[in-house]
Amino acid sequence: MTSSLAPSCAICHATTPLSVCAGCKVVQYCSRAHQVQHRSTHKRICKMILSLRTTLGAEQAEEAMLNHFACSAMPAWLQSGTTLDPLLKVAAAELEVDTRLAVRSGRNRILEMAARRRTRCSGPRIWRRCAFCGWWWITVPESTLSPPKQPYISVKNADIFEPATIFMGKCASLSLIASLTLLKLWLLMDLQSLERSRKEVGTKLSQELADEIAQNMVSSTITRKVMERDEHTVEIAKLTEEVKELYRGVGTWNEHYWPAVLYLGVDLKADPESWNYGDKQVRDAACFAGSPQGMGRDPGRRRSHRGIVKGAVRLRSTASRQTADFLPTAIPAPSHNLVSQKFQADFPWSYPHNCK
Repeated sequence: MTSSLAPSCAICHATTPLSVCAGCKVVQYCSRAHQVQHRSTHKRICKMILSLRTTLGAEQAEEAMLNHFACSAMPAWLQSGTTLDPLLKVAAAELEVDTRLAVRSGRNRILEMAARRRTRCSGPRIWRRCAFCGWWWITVPESTLSPPKQPYISVKNADIFEPATIFMGKCASLSLIASLTLLKLWLLMDLQSLERSRKEVGTKLSQELADEIAQNMVSSTITRKVMERDEHTVEIAKLTEEVKELYRGVGTWNEHYWPAVLYLGVDLKADPESWNYGDKQVRDAACFAGSPQGMGRDPGRRRSHRGIVKGAVRLRSTASRQTADFLPTAIPAPSHNLVSQKFQADFPWSYPHNCK
């Protein structure tokens, strides 16, 4: 069976010999006659692609000039004049054409957009698959006009079990520490599932079948190297303490954050006008934007942190079935400006005045 995107003539679907349209360069023909026959149908999209590519070329030339003089941290206004929008428009136009050349070219445009827009606000799902969170602390500030061949992140093959103490400084970001807490919790729950499956299966099944069962019980956070270990009690104990430490850290910086995460109906304001560290406005900025330092109107960061909030609720409901002893069995909704006393009683180490 041949693919519908196999290289072929747009009229007769012949596979050889083929020539490419000189305008859009994504449609092929077996003869000049078939190209003329297809012109009336193809004319609109061909001219659109050609025009958008011309605009993209002009933007790339201007960006190359700016990149020559750019420093590592560019002014924010330059972000609105980059090639991201022209790249997206060209990709969208090319993907209207149902050919292999068009799909390949559109995909490359989108990948180029991702390479040019390397940011730290990609969310925990990306962090798990990349080099964890260490790159947040040591990479240089991102710039839309950074060198094209610069890697996505500067850290490779980092240890997902690395200690979280390096992120616990006085100037730590509330959203970063909260995200890191959820990541560590996710990893801990996976290890608990893996350890429980090892004990329950034991020698009843073959090793191959036991490994397959274990692999289906955990998320992509767990690597093959971790799964091949015989027992994980040491890692579980360390991660439990790390989660407690991180949770205490978030509670120290802002005691309103965790109740707001677990109760999405709390009166959050997407764009607080002013705040002071520790008050509800910082919580609101972190929940909606991912950073209280001026990124509150970035819709990408809002979507990213909404995903973190939804993940927290999902992890909370799953954890109750996995007997995670560090989570309270029931967390009441916060009322007015005070956090419920029952919440503090169920989870005493989450507040700074209860920490020892």
